[in-house]
Amino acid sequence: MEIKDTLEISRATVSNIKKRYREEGLQSALTEKPRSGQPKKYTERHEAEIIAQACTKSPDGRKRWSLTLLTEEMRRKEGFATINRESIRLILKKAKQSLG
Repeated sequence: MEIKDTLEISRATVSNIKKRYREEGLQSALTEKPRSGQPKKYTERHEAEIIAQACTKSPDGRKRWSLTLLTEEMRRKEGFATINRESIRLILKKAKQSLG
């Protein structure tokens, strides 16, 4: 119970790590295994390019970039043909950037 409370994790997590240690050794217990799920579609370079675009002057007649405008602009660039509004929103949220 002390480990659980100190690290603020569940009993199941403690149990799983102990089991992994017994069966696979210390290194396995200390590192997380790869998780299933869709791999990242955009690299850090892509993310940096989106953030940089969001920080530029907004298009004429607009006070600031909207997610829709930013999506349309990025789709014109190589490597972003399939990017969508939600992907851009999540990238900017992760970077804690505003559009203004």
